[in-house]
Amino acid sequence: MTENLLLPAGGVIAISALAAVGGIAVLYGALKKFSRMGWMGWQIAVVFAFTLLLRFLPAFENKTLYFAVTAGACLLVAVLVLTVGAGVRSYMRSRRVRAPLPLRILDRLLGAVTALFDWALLLVIFGGAALGIVWYGTDLRGGVFDIIFSFTFGGVNVWSVVSGYVYDLLLVSLFVIVVKGGYRLGLVKSLWVAAACLLTLAAFFGSLFIALRVPFASALAVKIAGAVPGSALIGGIIGYGAVTLICFVLISVVLTLLGVLVNFLVKKLDGVKPFRVIDGAILSVLLFAVTVAAVCAGNFGVYALTGLAEGEAGAAVAGMVRGLQDFVCSSPLSRVFYECNPVLLLAGG
Repeated sequence: MTENLLLPAGGVIAISALAAVGGIAVLYGALKKFSRMGWMGWQIAVVFAFTLLLRFLPAFENKTLYFAVTAGACLLVAVLVLTVGAGVRSYMRSRRVRAPLPLRILDRLLGAVTALFDWALLLVIFGGAALGIVWYGTDLRGGVFDIIFSFTFGGVNVWSVVSGYVYDLLLVSLFVIVVKGGYRLGLVKSLWVAAACLLTLAAFFGSLFIALRVPFASALAVKIAGAVPGSALIGGIIGYGAVTLICFVLISVVLTLLGVLVNFLVKKLDGVKPFRVIDGAILSVLLFAVTVAAVCAGNFGVYALTGLAEGEAGAAVAGMVRGLQDFVCSSPLSRVFYECNPVLLLAGG
């Protein structure tokens, strides 16, 4: 009887490692303080709690409208939760009067709880997604999987409850991250970052073009190549490489000066609150739309693979793909995103 209660060495090491990381998280949160920490973990949890209400939302006859309302509601709730959190956090940080000792202690306790919750949430998101793939998409059982999938609490199988919400938690986390990240980055700044990357790439190819095609640069490259003893090929590489590098550095200096000017202007615009709000909101909506479109494309890929597996693949592959489809449809929000997928509806699925 006692032997059945003993964990294998690997399990003891894993639990010890998790406990150690949890302890570090608690210490970090207590030192950082709740008022100075990010609250994304709690915000994800609140938005996820909203998705639990989707099962009570009556389905529309028009599936495209149902999809649009569901996605729009997710965006709206994420924006509201993030806005309220930002307002409360801003108020807490703006207080100049030193808080009484009980509140300072509470601040550190809540910081410890928040850090531990963030760590646990991260573990649940990625661990749950990995276990969901194993449960729905494979026939891997035995060992640690049997322990996890058969674990009961209060007479209820924990995995049978958790597995119905794992995919939704992953989606909600992704939505909150892109909405918050989009607002912080802003459209103008993101456009400048993209333009800077393109300009850097253009500077490299432009430098190479100058070294090869512009007479004085090409002549300088030939002169350097002639001064290199040994193979003509190595000399050519060194000569043209050196001229390309010189041109790239000179162009980069100009681009750096331009970047300083643009960053100065962007910071000035960022100081205007209405502009910052509108700029951030636009990018948040755009990134949310792109994320939803990517989820729809992925769901359509699952649907296409399901049809292919049924028609042309073996039983093992077909079972795996059907399991993947079950995983995608296992949660209320993800089921709406799959069954009411506009791409799927356009394809006649």
